[in-house]
Amino acid sequence: MKYNFKVLKGKLTILLFVMLISLLVACGNKTDSSINEAKNDEKNNNDYPESSIEVIVPFGAGGGTDSNARAITPHLEDELGVNVTVINKPGAAAEIGTTEIANSKSDGYTLGVLSYPDNVITENYKETDYNDDDFIYLAQFTQTPNALLVNPNSEFETLAEFIDYAKENPGKLTVSYAGEAHLVTISLIEEIAGIELTPIVYESGAESVNAVLGNHVDANIATFQFVESAVKQGANALAVANEEKITGFEDIPTFIEEGFDISMGSSRMIVVQSGAPEEVVEKLREALDNIGNKEELEQAILDQGEVYQYRSGEELLEYTQSTKEVVEMIVSKYKDNFVRD
Repeated sequence: MKYNFKVLKGKLTILLFVMLISLLVACGNKTDSSINEAKNDEKNNNDYPESSIEVIVPFGAGGGTDSNARAITPHLEDELGVNVTVINKPGAAAEIGTTEIANSKSDGYTLGVLSYPDNVITENYKETDYNDDDFIYLAQFTQTPNALLVNPNSEFETLAEFIDYAKENPGKLTVSYAGEAHLVTISLIEEIAGIELTPIVYESGAESVNAVLGNHVDANIATFQFVESAVKQGANALAVANEEKITGFEDIPTFIEEGFDISMGSSRMIVVQSGAPEEVVEKLREALDNIGNKEELEQAILDQGEVYQYRSGEELLEYTQSTKEVVEMIVSKYKDNFVRD
């Protein structure tokens, strides 16, 4: 059989041309589709929020973080015009709920309230399914510092006396605590004062305070909302780990005033997942900034025994970064304090 190569060549050229046109049309359709999807996403982000929002709290109902969240969310509903529901996800010292916040879809319809810096502390001494980079910190509503209490029978009347004794008797002074931010405070005191203490963990803040009130331990690191009650029951507050004196408690010195650069406590942070659209993040920040200036909300949080402190934007970023550096240094150096059976 003889082939007409000129004819075959012509047919092949036509076939290749048709294939090329088909490919270009397909690519064009795909490009148009991608453009349309991007436009739709942008429109959806500009319309945010279009449905209800869930706020995950990685602790049980009734605790400090939960109470803060329930004080904040009604104001957030008013600002955003949609239902905002608190969902409690307790367990594994907040790991379960914190992991769920981190792994939720980053569309702004699932937020979280963290007790900072507990999440940073945990990831620095054990493997977790989240890390600090999984979160965008939107707003801070509290900065409740820790305080050093000694028992009613204590011989120590000042922080200097406590430190001097600890230097002469390494490891002899026992200090009760409950939260991991409390343990960071204990470790900071050891590091900066050059002393060795013996931390003793309790299940709750109330139990750890009761231990010092009952003279079962020499001292206690407590979140500040326990201080007034403890002092009324005979405990002596030697110092508060805050940059400034606490209003209404000006007779309690700060560690900084006493010559020790120690500032540590617990802050309630509203977060969204990293990767959330910029338009969504900005709308949330604007809403939270409006809420942060409300005297009604401030008073509600003060009534819970917390110290009100609102931060957002660059100020909040600076605070979280500096706190993270301190936590990483302390947990790395005092890891044996944090790792328990």
